[in-house]
Amino acid sequence: MRFVPLHFATPTVFIKQSSCDGKFFIIFSFKVPFVEDGNSFLQAYVPIVEKRKDLSYTEANRTWQEIRRGRYVEFNLVHDKGTLFGLKTNGRIESILMSLPPHVQWVYDHHPETGSEEEKLLKILAKPVDWV
Repeated sequence: MRFVPLHFATPTVFIKQSSCDGKFFIIFSFKVPFVEDGNSFLQAYVPIVEKRKDLSYTEANRTWQEIRRGRYVEFNLVHDKGTLFGLKTNGRIESILMSLPPHVQWVYDHHPETGSEEEKLLKILAKPVDWV
């Protein structure tokens, strides 16, 4: 997959009228060339799915997945600018929440088992790699 720097993105401006109070909002969107090319996505994603589709998983794997999804929900509701914009401008709450995963868990101060695949993943995520 080819990544394109943000300065190559094409800005698009939308003007949206709120149905509640008639106020207008300006929404900025960026169209990035590789995102619009669905074939690039399929070429990258399908081999991953084919390779991993028959892997078995345990209840512990599922629990870990739900804990990580909980972190995604936390980010989305607290930090994501698009979600915050929707919540602060009388967006349709049901539509906003429908984008969240249906099964999540929140575990206070969760630490995976020492030496587990989950612990290895967290160590990798703690030191991001600049791939570009």
